[in-house]
Amino acid sequence: MNNYFVGFSLLVLLAALVLMAFQTPTTDRNMSFSDNYEERWKQIDSLEQKGLPQSALKEVEALYEQANNEDNQPQRIKALIYINKYKTRLEEDGLVKAIGRLTEQVETEEGAPKAILQSLLAELYTKYLNDNIWRMRERTSIQDFVPTDVATWTVENLTDESARLYLASVRAELQQVPKSAFEALWVKGKYNEKLRPTLYDLLAHRAIDYFLISRSYLTEPRNAFRFDQAEAFAPADTFAQAAFETPDSSARKYRALQLFQEVLAFRLSEKNTPALVDADLKRFQFGYQQ
Repeated sequence: MNNYFVGFSLLVLLAALVLMAFQTPTTDRNMSFSDNYEERWKQIDSLEQKGLPQSALKEVEALYEQANNEDNQPQRIKALIYINKYKTRLEEDGLVKAIGRLTEQVETEEGAPKAILQSLLAELYTKYLNDNIWRMRERTSIQDFVPTDVATWTVENLTDESARLYLASVRAELQQVPKSAFEALWVKGKYNEKLRPTLYDLLAHRAIDYFLISRSYLTEPRNAFRFDQAEAFAPADTFAQAAFETPDSSARKYRALQLFQEVLAFRLSEKNTPALVDADLKRFQFGYQQ
């Protein structure tokens, strides 16, 4: 399960975090709060490389307290992710417990930190489902009832919650938050600044990617939404304003289409050509693959 958190750190965030280098640990708590984050992540990385997750966890928890006291949101969120990473390695049923911790944390957050953690939590639910699909296939959902224990959830429970969280993470307010405001979270060079200039762009594309992926364990209804209407391939300005109808508004492809509309409308209004072209090409590539 620890490998999942490492994989997630290479994706983004929410999607893309890394530890940076090769220092030895220290117990000096008098280091400057304003300029020692990089050095402390090096110490944490050194502990991890030595196979000492318990010691690395202790250091990350101390770093979290520092970031929380300083109200340094990027470092605080990064530390939260790594606390869960190490606890997942050290605890039995680590991924289930990580989901529980992040669920509680999301409820206490606001603004950009909340959106980032919602996107991460959505991915954790999907990871849990993919790892355990073999034992869930025969479970039957009870309408309007969701058990409190994630380990007893059905495929439908997990996919519904992932979808809800991904959609909730994509908020218009994040259009005004530059990706650089959370620079501590991203691998340098991982995301082209011109293509993902805001936190909104990054999280919206993460959500789109989730809804575009076909999942063999999901059964589509006979009247499933199809990404094949003429308007779906219209120029960006026409597509962004088009009205699409479907008997199944929860369909994954329909949700992806709506997100494409929102992203393209935003990019058209901002006149950001690189980000607009990138999103539009993604729309066409998906459409023609149907």
